[in-house]
Amino acid sequence: MAASLKWGRQYIPLFTQVRYKGKFQTKHPRPRKIPRRIFDEITVPILPPDNRTEADKCMERFKMFNEKQRSPNPYEEFIFKQCQKMFQESRMILVCQKLPFAPELQRKIRNNFLREGLDLQSFSNLLMRRACHENQYANMIPWFVGQNLYVTGKEPNVVAATKVLRKTPQMLLLGGLVEDRLLTRDAVMNLAKLPPIENVLGELVSIMNLAASKSLSLLGSHQHTLSANLEQYVRQCQEKAACKTTEDQA
Repeated sequence: MAASLKWGRQYIPLFTQVRYKGKFQTKHPRPRKIPRRIFDEITVPILPPDNRTEADKCMERFKMFNEKQRSPNPYEEFIFKQCQKMFQESRMILVCQKLPFAPELQRKIRNNFLREGLDLQSFSNLLMRRACHENQYANMIPWFVGQNLYVTGKEPNVVAATKVLRKTPQMLLLGGLVEDRLLTRDAVMNLAKLPPIENVLGELVSIMNLAASKSLSLLGSHQHTLSANLEQYVRQCQEKAACKTTEDQA
C-alpha cells in the first residue's frame, strides 16, 4: 500500500468491510432478565379484595364526579369575572357569529378593531349564559349558540365597528347591546347611518331657539303694533297742529 501511494497509483483493497445489523423487534419487546422479573414479582402490591358490587362501584364513581363538578374551578372563576367586567365597563357589545378561520387572521381582525378604540373578545357560551342569567341582559341568551365573538367598546362607536365588520366577511353580526338597549342587526346598521350625536344636539338646540324666538316675536307683536300706531297718531296730530298754525298766521 505504501509503494502504491508513493508512485501515485490508486490503492484498491482486496476486501470491503460491511456491517450487517439485524432489525429491532418493536412489536415483541425483548424479554426481561430473570433477576428483574423476580424483583417485579416480589414487589407487586397485595391489595385487600374488593367485595363491592358493580352497582356500588358505579354509584361511588358518580358521587365523585358530582363532587368534582360542584367544586369551583379557579381558572373558570377568573374568566367569569372577566366576562362580568366586560358587561360592566362596556357601553357597546356587538355579538358576531364566528366562521372558521385561522388564528392569525383573528389576530389581524382584532388589531383592526384596536385601531378604532374597540376590542374583540371571546368567551364560552356557558359563561355568557351564566353572566346574563336573571338580570337585565337575560334577553341576550338566545344569541349564545355556536362560536361567537364580541366587539366591545367603552364608548358606543357603532360607526367604526360596522366599518370594520363590512371588511370582515368571516364575522356575521347578530345584534348588540348599545347604551343598555338591545338592538337587532338591522337596528345596529341603521344606528350606524345616523349623524353624530353632537350634530343632532346642535340641530335640536337651534330648533328650540327658533321656537323661542318665534314665541317672543308673537308675544311682543301686539306691543310693537300699538307703539307704531301711537307714533303714527302723534305724528298726524303734530302735522295737523302745524297746518292749523300756518293757516292762522296767514
